[in-house]
Amino acid sequence: MKKLLFISLMLCSSLAFSQNAVHYAFDTNGPMGECLFNQDSRGNVIYTGIVEMNGTAEEIIMAVSDFIESSKGLLECEAKQKVKTKKNVMYQIKCPVGKQYFSIEVWSSPVFSRLRDASEVIFDCNVEAIDGKFKYTLNNFVTKRNMLKGEAKNDGSPNIIHWQRVNSLIKERQNYLSRHNPAKRSTKEDLYDYDTQIDFEQSLYKMEHKKVMQFVEGLINMKEQSSDTFTSDLVPADDGNDGIEPLNLDNYKGNLLKKGNCVYVMGGNPYESAGASELIKQISIDNLWKIVPDPRLAHFIIEYRVDLDGRDKAYLRISSRDGSRFFSGFKHSSDESVDGNRGVARSMYLNELYPLIKKLESGKTPKELVDFEIR
Repeated sequence: MKKLLFISLMLCSSLAFSQNAVHYAFDTNGPMGECLFNQDSRGNVIYTGIVEMNGTAEEIIMAVSDFIESSKGLLECEAKQKVKTKKNVMYQIKCPVGKQYFSIEVWSSPVFSRLRDASEVIFDCNVEAIDGKFKYTLNNFVTKRNMLKGEAKNDGSPNIIHWQRVNSLIKERQNYLSRHNPAKRSTKEDLYDYDTQIDFEQSLYKMEHKKVMQFVEGLINMKEQSSDTFTSDLVPADDGNDGIEPLNLDNYKGNLLKKGNCVYVMGGNPYESAGASELIKQISIDNLWKIVPDPRLAHFIIEYRVDLDGRDKAYLRISSRDGSRFFSGFKHSSDESVDGNRGVARSMYLNELYPLIKKLESGKTPKELVDFEIR
């Protein structure tokens, strides 16, 4: 009998994606005003304009080429030159957008986990120059996304794929809720997954638009320095101030882990990040703590870790923001798979971490959490 090799792709978001597909960009089948991309009467996305710039046509084309080549680093874009003359240059631009973790498994055993782009925006950039100015045209836009299951698996009509995906998810969520008890934890978990994926799809569309606008802005604001260098207003100055005001704990009294406090949850590699994402999910369902996006805003930090020395073991490291107080425990057998570590993290939370916090709420401080008491 021939052995069959099954390879499953499992994303960190719990809704499964299937095959890749190329779609025309970017219109919506949704609320008015939600279409971010300019379109002509036929639904094509075209950006064009004329920019004044010092230099001969040949010098301008050289500077434009330098900018587009540098976009590989500035915007993490891939640029493939299709045409170049003294007065004209054309590139195909591919801009990756968003990140997703996924793992490949063979016979349910993990092979590896890695990060991949959630979407890719592809378009042509054509620049024609004369002395003192150039005209740019961005057209032939398509998106390449990992497709959703359900209604959104079909290509559909041009330019509706974004809202086709969102509307499909919303409809599936409503159908699911009508058939399940909203009080059950399993239902809450599935609804959380739907809501997370809907939010991701909406933010992905905005990220696609932002990436294209960054390219257009950089092209418009490009300033010639010499035949081989340029600067772009696209790159902001780094003044070392990101505007985050740390949470002030100078006068804090009580246990850092008490319900309602702020927590920053983190993981490292893909499978650790999968465990951290599952912890965030469970914490959010119970409204146990407020999840914050930066450790400086937190009362404490939870790290989901996997130790690969000897037999693989996953565990939690809970620490104060400055690291002076910490607890490391709840060790479980694990592996290097995304899905496996989600299950481990769920078990840790429901069977060990959550019961400790319930004891803390009742006025009893578990020995594991005594060090987090500030008097």
